Amino acid sequence: MSSERSGSNLLRKMLGAHPRLSAPPPPHLWRHLTQVLPYYGPLVQDNGFEALLTDALALTQVPGSHLQWKYPFTVDDIRARVSVRSLGAVIAALYDCYAAQEASDGWVCKENNLFDHAFQILETRPEAKFIYLCRDGRDVACSVQRVPSHDQHLFFIAQEWRTEQEKCIRVYQELHTRGAAMLLRYEDLLENPEPSLIRLCDFLKIEYHPQMLAYHEEEETKKDAAKTQYWQNLDKPVLKNNKAKFLAQLSPADIRLFEQVAGPLLQALGYPLLFSPAYKPLPRWQYAWFWLQNRLQRRRLRGQLQQEPGRAEREKILMRLRGREKQTLPTYAAPLTYPSLQEKP
Repeated sequence: MSSERSGSNLLRKMLGAHPRLSAPPPPHLWRHLTQVLPYYGPLVQDNGFEALLTDALALTQVPGSHLQWKYPFTVDDIRARVSVRSLGAVIAALYDCYAAQEASDGWVCKENNLFDHAFQILETRPEAKFIYLCRDGRDVACSVQRVPSHDQHLFFIAQEWRTEQEKCIRVYQELHTRGAAMLLRYEDLLENPEPSLIRLCDFLKIEYHPQMLAYHEEEETKKDAAKTQYWQNLDKPVLKNNKAKFLAQLSPADIRLFEQVAGPLLQALGYPLLFSPAYKPLPRWQYAWFWLQNRLQRRRLRGQLQQEPGRAEREKILMRLRGREKQTLPTYAAPLTYPSLQEKP
């Protein structure tokens, strides 16, 4: 669980280098399929269930996408591993297929917004372990501002980061005491990679392997790093200085604004503040101005996404998924009959 641009793909590659784990690219099944889940109808009905399986597979097989899985599974492969007809079971079955293909004992799921689905995941996989990976939100902001699909204004980036840390912490609080959640800071992973991974392996109850730090030497990692500019550091050793970049990249005014919005969360996670964290509500005119700046910047950058290999193909699949919301909603319960107005006394 993490905010985007928090080092989660680095950690995925490290874990995937472990001989007992598989760590496929994240097709973001939870986020996209949860949104349209009601439109498949009751999953006890074969047509809706088959449609869900087909759409889930499609998200893992987008041609040219950096998120494409290297194994082309079939609907029959997934159906054979689903014991209960639920979204959680379908997603788990897909990851199970991937792990089985590599003869691994377990798998790593690094999808966006997993903090929203943690307890659903536990329903399907009671033995699941959750890693809460956090990064200084001000550095997250520096990285996010290079991603066209995200908010671009510091105010909205800070709001999102604060909300996502709150969600992660809620899950962490619930699961930590039962040994099912661990907090790992990105900065600790950079400064002390081996001790951090040893502690992580202890939490996962697996033996630490030195090849976890040789993740960047794997051929698959080198290919992944070349697929998208957002993964360009994956084929490099741990970049120990890839932290506190906001000190050089953000203006004092931007740092102050971020800390006003998310200062208490930064402090709670051990990140020192440069300014007072006192929150001051924005005047309406200033909020409107920030919103307009954010929208214009996102619009200016939008075309960059479609230029990346596989982006346009993936967007077509997502548009098809969103199109389900325009269809007639399936019936979940028999219709009630109300007396007409004429029959009222």
